[in-house]
Amino acid sequence: MGNIAYLTDISEGLLAIDVSNPEKPTLLSKIKIGGGGAYALAVNPNGYAVASGYGNSKVALIDIEDPKNLRIVDEMDAKRSVQDMVMAGNYVYLAIDGPEVEVLTLKFAETKIGSSKPELISKGVFQIQGGGHAIGLAAADINKSEGHILIIAQGEAGIVFYKKAEEFIMPQPFSAFNISYVNIVATDENYFYAGVGNAIKVLVIKPQKKITDIKVDDVWGLKVKNNTLYVASGENGVKVLDISDIRNPEQIALIDTPGRARSIDVSADGKYIYVADDRDDLQIIQKF
Repeated sequence: MGNIAYLTDISEGLLAIDVSNPEKPTLLSKIKIGGGGAYALAVNPNGYAVASGYGNSKVALIDIEDPKNLRIVDEMDAKRSVQDMVMAGNYVYLAIDGPEVEVLTLKFAETKIGSSKPELISKGVFQIQGGGHAIGLAAADINKSEGHILIIAQGEAGIVFYKKAEEFIMPQPFSAFNISYVNIVATDENYFYAGVGNAIKVLVIKPQKKITDIKVDDVWGLKVKNNTLYVASGENGVKVLDISDIRNPEQIALIDTPGRARSIDVSADGKYIYVADDRDDLQIIQKF
């Protein structure tokens, strides 16, 4: 968000890092989740983040308006430990350790003095159609009247799409792809991307079909921005592909990193690539 990068660390918790000078990033503050590290993270543009604990089932709502003073405003226990999470509007979906997804809402309750107090409320869990375990999550808006789509990667059981349209009804399954082994999903306004071992499968769901395969060495993290696909490829570093012609993607960069590129993001202006490089910390790469 802006010049602040938020990073989860399995020992130190949630970190707020000033990246306004990419050559000298500065740690502004950090906060532990459930007394320990942090694992999954989702950020709300209204100044809040939701983070899960590492090695516990805690989920915390964190005020990040002042990145120098991160503050937990609500904390709860998920049904089980959280493997991944995604936020869609005021909904937070948790891939808990098992064949279920837990649904939370971010609620702002009015106080006696007229201010609003944010809190996390669990709306329950739903069983995943297909029999797999939720490994990765992504979400895409449809429109205001139709709600949003939740995409669930479930390993050997493939990928399943759920639609959330009504406030008091759990997301409902409406499409699936029998693809093995899906470990990560991402989306943009046109396509869905499924990371499968050494390939990325590009999908559309209406009509349900696969558009193409993009060959890569390994897929740990995905980010799609402005017709460019960024791939965190473990020990193979970072791959950057031009996907303006989705059926004929072109690799435009291969960037070696010191460690293993596990997850990836891109600055709002597209000038910098942020890579969580396993034990070699945060790598900031200026886009060529």
